[in-house]
Order: sequence, then C-alpha cells, then structure tokens
Amino acid sequence: MGTGVTSVCQQLALYPWACPALHTLTFGLCPEWDILFITVERRNIFSHQDISKFRSITLPVSIPAALGDHVRNLLRGRRVKRPSNYDLSLVGNARIALDSSLPGCMMCHRQLVACETATYLGQPVETAIKLPSKYPDSETEILATWRGRSSIWHSQVRRLRAQGCYRKNGLLTLTGDGI
Repeated sequence: MGTGVTSVCQQLALYPWACPALHTLTFGLCPEWDILFITVERRNIFSHQDISKFRSITLPVSIPAALGDHVRNLLRGRRVKRPSNYDLSLVGNARIALDSSLPGCMMCHRQLVACETATYLGQPVETAIKLPSKYPDSETEILATWRGRSSIWHSQVRRLRAQGCYRKNGLLTLTGDGI
C-alpha cells in the first residue's frame, strides 16, 4: 500500500537527472511524507538549474491542511519550517498507529489524517512492536533505508487496522499558486 509511489519519490530524490523536465507529479495514493518532502525540497530548493522544479503535485484529498500548505510553499521555491523527517515518517507515528484505543484505517494513518474505522483488536499490540530503534540522521540514509522501515510498519499495523475506509475519494492538486 503506497510503497510504489514512495519508491518513485525516492528515485526522483536520488536521481533527479533521470527525469530533468518532470514538473508535475500525480499520485493516487499518498507517498510517505518524509520521503515526499525530501524529494520536493531537493528538486525545488536545492536542485541544479538544468533540472526543472515541480510546479504541481496531485495527492489524495485527505491530507493534513498544514502539510498541504508546506508543499505549496516548497512549490513556490520557499524553504519552510516543517515537522522533522522523523515526525513525518511512519516510524515517527507508529505509536499512534499501533494504539488500538484510537480508530483509523491504515491508509488514513499513513496520510496522517483521522477516520472512524474501528481497530481489529481490543488491546494494544505495543508489546509486539518490532520497529527500528533508530531513525536515520541523513537524508541519504533515510532514502536508502525507507523500504525496510515501511515494510515493518505495514506488517505490524495490518494486524490491527483495516487497509482502507470510506473517506471522501478524489484528488487534490497543489501548486505554488494555491489549490
């Protein structure tokens, strides 16, 4: 769920010259936020002049408004004070996703939004958590190791949560000009 779109972001962050004219991204699923932000920052803030900046990114409708605002500012070429990569990551939000007292499906937890889908279990699974003990410090290491963290998160969370819910479907296009 979502690993394909996150993989695309990872590849664009590591090899921006592979698609130097790319300026629009459209995702039917939300990539992992830490990887998306690294990708957009590298492309729009720190990129070489021969590589075009992203002008628009289309994501599922259900995203946190503050993160949408941060993406819009990055699309404008502005540096933003945003949550840390850890705070945006699946690992950084694992305690919430693995808390059976909180409702929500896997998809909404990945997107960092709330929904009312009930959990499968009536008790916490925190004793079974096998998440990585350390989140990488460097962006290069984050990009190199995200798949392992994502795989562990999904294997743990799928025991507790439905894959998706009936939230409003659709896509939202973010640009430097607004919605």
